Amino acid sequence: MKVKQLLLENFRTYKEFTRIDFDDLTAFIGKNDVGKSTILEALDIFFEGGVIKMDGSDLSSGATEGSEIMIGIVFDDFPDELIIDAEVKTSLRDELLLNKDGFFEVRKYYKPLKTKSTAKIFINAYHPVNDRLKELLSLRISDLKKLANELGIETSRYNATISSEIRREIRETQRPSMQLDEILIEINKEDTRTIYGQITKYFPIYALFQSDRKNVDKDSEVQNPMKAATKQVLKGIESELKAIEEQVQQKLVEISQRTVEKLREMNPEIASDLRPDFASDLKWDSIFTFDLISDDGIPLNKRGSGVRRLVLINFFRAEAERKKLEKDSPTVIYAIEEPETSQHPDWQTKLIEALKVLSSETPCQVFLTTHSPSLAGLINVDNLRYIHHDGNKVKVDFGSEEILYQIADELGMLPSLLPDNIDQLKVIVCVEGPTDVAFMKNLCRTCVEDVDVDLESDPRVLIIPLGGSILAHWVTNDYLRKLGKTEFHLYDRDDDCKYQCCCDEVNARGDGSCGCLTAKRTIENYAHPAVVKSIFTLPTDIVDFGDPNWVDIWDQTDVVKVVKTQKTLRPIIIKFDIANGANRIDKAHLKELRCYEEVRGWFVKINEMMQ
Repeated sequence: MKVKQLLLENFRTYKEFTRIDFDDLTAFIGKNDVGKSTILEALDIFFEGGVIKMDGSDLSSGATEGSEIMIGIVFDDFPDELIIDAEVKTSLRDELLLNKDGFFEVRKYYKPLKTKSTAKIFINAYHPVNDRLKELLSLRISDLKKLANELGIETSRYNATISSEIRREIRETQRPSMQLDEILIEINKEDTRTIYGQITKYFPIYALFQSDRKNVDKDSEVQNPMKAATKQVLKGIESELKAIEEQVQQKLVEISQRTVEKLREMNPEIASDLRPDFASDLKWDSIFTFDLISDDGIPLNKRGSGVRRLVLINFFRAEAERKKLEKDSPTVIYAIEEPETSQHPDWQTKLIEALKVLSSETPCQVFLTTHSPSLAGLINVDNLRYIHHDGNKVKVDFGSEEILYQIADELGMLPSLLPDNIDQLKVIVCVEGPTDVAFMKNLCRTCVEDVDVDLESDPRVLIIPLGGSILAHWVTNDYLRKLGKTEFHLYDRDDDCKYQCCCDEVNARGDGSCGCLTAKRTIENYAHPAVVKSIFTLPTDIVDFGDPNWVDIWDQTDVVKVVKTQKTLRPIIIKFDIANGANRIDKAHLKELRCYEEVRGWFVKINEMMQ
């Protein structure tokens, strides 16, 4: 299960009901004390991560007497089936326990006390509101059978020992008159508690790393990622651990029975019964603690703060590689406050790249807070959230250019990738991503002999990536748009020509700008299959050259996917390797692929626009 939204009300600065959207990678940006850390800490409270405890000071200032704090989660990727009784399968959808949008939503309400606070748990569901139907999940099986009988449902239509089957038949017979609306269903008795207990097994593991912790190997960012890893390992061997628990409990019961027998021999008035009271939830992860010793036997907590932080960085890098091979791992959420703390900019870049891999290719989510423009600049604009005050209300916004302007202004970001002499710039060549930039530069150098275009060093032309924009590229591209320079846009055709509308818009400007799609599927298809084979030292050809239609087949081939069948590389690495190896492509390769005139036409057009 993954977090789709966080819901807050009456929690610290979030007095008004607030809905906060999450992606697999989400970065929160805003001024100090605006509510960034509050979001991560609210999640820790909800998931009972153990770092943050609810207390009376968490109630929003100005909240009315008796007000409750609400922390809720809207989940995505929930299991399709649940078993709640007699090995019979049901689902959240069948039990009408999803919200109006089709997601699973849990809300916890806290009455903050000075010493402790317990939560009442509710499911917000698009559920029957008819008097006889809205309480079905809270009815005992005897009451369900009685209701079914009152509704005239024959007992032959359901198994009278299985509550989920009786509920299903009741709903089916009452469907014509069923009225649905979003209501809060309390988790307090009968199958509501059972279903919730089953679904919590799929809840993510939540690991919060705070920016103000001491960087030592005990109880710190160093220890806690290892503890999170320990929880993941233990979650994968629950059945074995349960067997150990039962064996230990059996032995302790035997010991207690023998003890009480001896006690009776000495003084039967003291006790007639003696039995162990076992904890309902054993904390296996607390058993495994360890010290970390670095080079020359020096304890890690004696090293510099930057070195200690590198343990955290490399933990995530190792996790990215490990989880790539273990797709069935439970979902883990890594929530990190200000990961840039004590780190050189180079290591900030490595950390963000590791976290991107972790969140995109594994069952994980990564949530960050940051003040660093260099770190934020590496994050895709869709993954950014801007927290700010709107009057007395805290808002969390994303998705609009206005928000991106505010983020860029907040962080003091300046455009990058600009030529030294902007006055000489004539043409901006716009492609989808950084791999396309490298590919085009290599094609320009090696393939087009009679066209005077130098994408590498000519001050009259600048090539930039537009697609999949990270914040730093967005800032630069926005600045360049305002210059009013002529633009040449080249996008992959793909299988659906999705960028045709962008090209049409560019061509309709009337300022000499030009937009076009590749004739082949992607830019990688302009690399001859023999060149691709040599780049990756593949053992066999990746196309059947004996087939008279091999060029047409290659034009439609997913090149990255084909390489991946022979090399265990990430798609982005394959793209980069092909782009950097494009300097091996020559004019003969393009002619054999029947695309030389097309490629030459790109550079002829760019040359015309430069004049």
